[in-house]
Amino acid sequence: MSVGSPQLVRQWLLIKRLCVSQTGLTVAELSAALEVTEKTIRRDLTVLKDAGLPVEEQAGVNNLKSYRITQPA
Repeated sequence: MSVGSPQLVRQWLLIKRLCVSQTGLTVAELSAALEVTEKTIRRDLTVLKDAGLPVEEQAGVNNLKSYRITQPA
């Protein structure tokens, strides 16, 4: 039985990580956790934003961007 495309599985795992993060995660942290390139994470973040998910981007220490999915109000 197939579990789906690797891209879909990866994006689902990305969504799960972003939802549980209180402070956000950097592209480097997500890349390491999902074992893909930073370019792939950036592409997936764009796809999720374009799909309408509330992906929040914020500047952190040393202007390093972090991302998380915000809960609807």
